[in-house]
Amino acid sequence: MSEVEARTREALHHVVDDLDVTDGDIARLEAELMGALAAPRLRGGPPVVPPARRRWGLAAAAVVVAAAIAGGLALSADDSQTPSPAGAPTSDQPLIPADIVGTWQNVPESPWVWVFTADGRVGTYSTAGGYLAGELPIHVVSRSGDLYTVREEGCDRPLHLRTVSPGVVLATFPKNSCTGEDEPDQLSLERISPAPYLDGELSPRALSEVGPGSRSPFLHGVWLHVETHTLLVVGDPWRSGLLRYVLDDDGDGLTDPDQRGRVTLREDGSPVFLPDSGVQPSCPLILSSVTITGGQMRTTSPSDGCLPGPRTWVRIT
Repeated sequence: MSEVEARTREALHHVVDDLDVTDGDIARLEAELMGALAAPRLRGGPPVVPPARRRWGLAAAAVVVAAAIAGGLALSADDSQTPSPAGAPTSDQPLIPADIVGTWQNVPESPWVWVFTADGRVGTYSTAGGYLAGELPIHVVSRSGDLYTVREEGCDRPLHLRTVSPGVVLATFPKNSCTGEDEPDQLSLERISPAPYLDGELSPRALSEVGPGSRSPFLHGVWLHVETHTLLVVGDPWRSGLLRYVLDDDGDGLTDPDQRGRVTLREDGSPVFLPDSGVQPSCPLILSSVTITGGQMRTTSPSDGCLPGPRTWVRIT
């Protein structure tokens, strides 16, 4: 499924959840919308008048498209696909070592989160919404020891990743051969998932910018529950007012999370976590109480939910 199709489906369910329509109606409309997205656009052709039985579907579709446009999404027949993973390693070394695969934070006093995947992709994010958008724009194309060649926007440049102790990596970009600009001499990264680097100091971060149209802004963030190595990421990836979440405890929340889905809010502002259709999580994510103070969140969950009992989370970004 392309990114446009995924966003359209998300917006569709957001619009029709409160309407008196059957699951069959939603399925038919979803199929029509997916077919419309897949069909080539006719340039300069006469307008096509739909039959009466489809008018309600197109009216709903117009609402969906309006919601998507409000979120900054431009639907196009030339929808770009998710970048393919980098090619095979040029040696018997993995593109990214197993001890680096996972989620890291840039320390100290930095909102940036780094993600390294086993197939050689890298992403950096300063907001929860950026993380949830799921883009991994940097590809490792070769590696020799701790010297990596990474490709971003068609340009290759070197990157040094040196593990100085378990859970701590120093990242160094030599002079940027793509722009000619000097990069910071050295960045220090500490692992937050899996197995957070507990010898380091986790500094709770206050709320950062969440953007217009966002709901429950205090819940936005990349939250870490240290004892269970669990990340809860809540944000608005497309600035459309549609809250999303990811729950993960082994560092692959972007590619294979334990849970992923939507967040709706009750009248009292408490969150309801709704896994994406087709996902069968091992436990429901239920937060019966949420208290957020600065960069810490205290939650309570029932015994049959994920992370039962009282828990304290730290906002990473």
